[in-house]
Amino acid sequence: MQAHHIIKLETLKSTNNYATNLLKTAFPEHGTVIVVENQTAGRGQRDNIWETEASKNLTFSMIAHHNGLLATEQFYLSMAISLAIIQYLNVFSSDIFVKWPNDIYYKNDKLAGILIENSLKGNKIVNSVIGIGLNVNQENFPAYLPHATSLKRFTGRDFELSLVLNALLEYIDNQLITLEKRNFHLLKQTYMKHLYRVGVKQFFYTAGKKIQARIIDVNRLGQLILQLENGATQAFNFNELKFIL
Repeated sequence: MQAHHIIKLETLKSTNNYATNLLKTAFPEHGTVIVVENQTAGRGQRDNIWETEASKNLTFSMIAHHNGLLATEQFYLSMAISLAIIQYLNVFSSDIFVKWPNDIYYKNDKLAGILIENSLKGNKIVNSVIGIGLNVNQENFPAYLPHATSLKRFTGRDFELSLVLNALLEYIDNQLITLEKRNFHLLKQTYMKHLYRVGVKQFFYTAGKKIQARIIDVNRLGQLILQLENGATQAFNFNELKFIL
């Protein structure tokens, strides 16, 4: 495992914002990690707020520098990070999935979220801020989050957050090596193996209507490929589709 420069803070609005500002004012080394006990305004996908109980969960961002990764290949980075978290969680359960594009689920409940923000130079990604929120020791969640869970809820044990972080970072380092070697086929193959409800007929919302379809693929741009009821296939961007759980 590579050495990581870890910045530990007690309270912060957003680790991603902190990391982004750090990149603007300095040149933090690859693998720099910002971890906070109490994140008060964490951000998730679709401009959602990532809510977390202070000192119970793991909220951190890692800065990664890239060498030749194209903007059109950015979803492979998302795959790599998703798979790193899944590999760590597979130690505790085989019922871990990635719900497209990059939410991590235990069975039908959300366990972790990922928010990756990339900086571009021309057509290449020069660095990324990889934000991860993992529910670890939290036992109770708000009623408006009926599909939230934590490691403690399904294992029945408490976890030392620093040990969870160190283990996760090792898996992330390994997956980033796979990414930088451009072993995209392996990333895609493994991602599809762990994709939530792949091949299952289910309902989605899109363009204000409810449709029934099967997930059959994810393309290199990160679009979800559905097979519709009439047999036709259609690609959807993240903001065009919502699962009905």
